[in-house]
Amino acid sequence: LPWRQWTRTVAAGYLKAWRRAPRNTVLLVAMGALSTVSFVLLVSGATTSLATVIIWIGLPALAATLAAAHGFAALTRHLLAWQGTQIPPPAPIHTNPLTGAVQASPVRWIRREWTSPQRWRELLHGIVVFPLGIAGFLAAICTWTLGLGEMLAFVWVPIAQSFDPGSVTTLGGGIVHGFDGAGVGASTAWGSSTGTASIGFWAYVVDFVIGAGLLALTPLILDGFAKLTGTLGKALLGAAPFTLARRVRELETSRMRAAHAESAALRSMERDLHDGPQQVLIRVGMDLAAAERRLDRGEVDSARDLIGQAKARNTEALTDLRALARGIAPPTLTERGLVTAMSVAAASSTVPVTLVGNVGANDRFTGPTETAIYFAFCELLANVVKHSEASAVEVRLERTPTTVELTVHDDGRGGARILPSRGLAGLADRVAGVDGTLEVIPHTEGEGSEVRVMVPNR
Repeated sequence: LPWRQWTRTVAAGYLKAWRRAPRNTVLLVAMGALSTVSFVLLVSGATTSLATVIIWIGLPALAATLAAAHGFAALTRHLLAWQGTQIPPPAPIHTNPLTGAVQASPVRWIRREWTSPQRWRELLHGIVVFPLGIAGFLAAICTWTLGLGEMLAFVWVPIAQSFDPGSVTTLGGGIVHGFDGAGVGASTAWGSSTGTASIGFWAYVVDFVIGAGLLALTPLILDGFAKLTGTLGKALLGAAPFTLARRVRELETSRMRAAHAESAALRSMERDLHDGPQQVLIRVGMDLAAAERRLDRGEVDSARDLIGQAKARNTEALTDLRALARGIAPPTLTERGLVTAMSVAAASSTVPVTLVGNVGANDRFTGPTETAIYFAFCELLANVVKHSEASAVEVRLERTPTTVELTVHDDGRGGARILPSRGLAGLADRVAGVDGTLEVIPHTEGEGSEVRVMVPNR
């Protein structure tokens, strides 16, 4: 029946609230303390720094206040994550998203703190969370203490009565009056006694019922305050909508760049097929036709020569096709890994290649990462052979927890640049398709060229 289903749903939700009650209690108590500290420090810091901006002292002071707000926000995110409310942290504003290296000088650090919308949202959260934090703190403390206190009034009231000659008041209406100087007996609201001071039996019953009802509501009250705290945190501490929109635009741009690079690669492959194996195979067909005609005329030796030439050209065409196939999906890369594939490619180079780094032969990465690094290596090595007039190439392959970094440094004449619609620009577009970057490291003339490719380590 519908009402039975509704009852089961309500009961299941209520039990879940009880299971969340301990964590909600810790969260609300901790947020009460944290919100008080953040409110005092952030309000005083913001007002002082804004008041001293005119004499420039306020600029670094406000940047420090915003940084403090970021610290309080990080603590809040950790608390909410422990309680069960996940808030993805925003992207860092002072580090390279690929390498994690700090990019900001002190002046730039201050400027980025000032201009980061996320920092201002975190400052706002550190201030407006104060009343909610105090309310949640009081709710967590009062519901448990009042509920348990009323239920256990029959235990603690006699004990308090024996130590305190004053009066004891409970929510159930029991009022205990101590003895006065003349030794007059005590009176109660729910009963009376002579010679002793005690709460009547029915007052204890009422206290127990009130305490049980308050405890029954406690998980719901705590759950409500915890959800309000989580909702406020999600609204102000998560990645801002405009940040997500900017990231979407960056991904759309990188996807378009990758699509253009892939289209250019397909056109290049089509030209290679047309100018290489296709022409050779046409010549093979012509040689075989000529050999057939000579056999008809009885010119066996001449026909044998043409057939031999056709076989040689057929071998040449197969070699070209294998090279194109390796360019599409090299089997060494997929079967034996990135380092082995790079070693095989380096062995066929006319310029001596030294391969160094902290990546071992058995280390593997995801398919897109390995493919991007391998093709970048092959393209850069081909550029060195064609244009640099180098006598040696050093290739460094490094991995960090966040990136895979390829550096190709030759000792040629230098001059490598990223120009529109040229080789390095197309390679940069292809690397951007996997959220990577390509940069040319500047060197003085005669020190060769150095190109670095960084791809996320996923």
